Amino acid sequence: MIQQHMIPCSDRLLATSVDLPDTFDHATLRYPVVIITHGLTGNRIGVHYDLVEFASKLNDAGIICVRFDQSGCGESSGQFIDHTIPRIKEDLQSIRSWVTSQSWCDTKRLGYVGQSLGALPTIAVDAEHPSRGIALWAPVYNMPRVFKKTAKTGLRAIMEHQGWVPFKGLPIGKGFIDTLNTINPDDLIKESSAPILLCHSQADDTSPFEESENYELTCRQSSRLCQLIKFSTANHTFSDWNDRHKLIDTTVEFFQEQLRTLAI
Repeated sequence: MIQQHMIPCSDRLLATSVDLPDTFDHATLRYPVVIITHGLTGNRIGVHYDLVEFASKLNDAGIICVRFDQSGCGESSGQFIDHTIPRIKEDLQSIRSWVTSQSWCDTKRLGYVGQSLGALPTIAVDAEHPSRGIALWAPVYNMPRVFKKTAKTGLRAIMEHQGWVPFKGLPIGKGFIDTLNTINPDDLIKESSAPILLCHSQADDTSPFEESENYELTCRQSSRLCQLIKFSTANHTFSDWNDRHKLIDTTVEFFQEQLRTLAI
């Protein structure tokens, strides 16, 4: 069962899907919840419908899944040209606040998934409101480094001339470029003790594997539990069927352990 909501966030509305287990009973039970933050140019469905499939698997394990479109993405209000990392963090904060106010949410059993760029706001919100566990899929650690690697030559000149640059058919505004370094995991990781699951491919040509290695190293230095699952040939979005199912199954098992649920 899926509930659809438009969650307010400042001057905009966030299109949100709440995936509920078949045994859902809001009158008497509180459920563990996982909130997903998608990557840049993504949406709450997923490139290969993977977020829908992941939500279904979580439901089978008795976990509610909350998926939302960031501002200016999917069916949410706002313009993509206004997209920034601080804005994504604000979106996630609003979703978390709404989720924890619901009668069906067990606030002591909350987890996050951060996909690609979505890893940064996820880490930032967890630092302020520690969860029980975080899964990061092909995460970004150092956004200026990643963006420099993928940006085309002459990017700054184009930005100064027209105020935006094209990226995957969408306009990235100057505000996004100017706030690339807003969230720095170096200091944030030590603010929470929630275990982190990292899933990343050594063949990722969008967010290099070293990004997850940085997370792993910083966690080790902070004595924070962290597990890095290496994929050999998967691309950034885990488009191969086998890779995608390994990703989903591994993450569901992680949340079953961290949120202490049993499969139905």
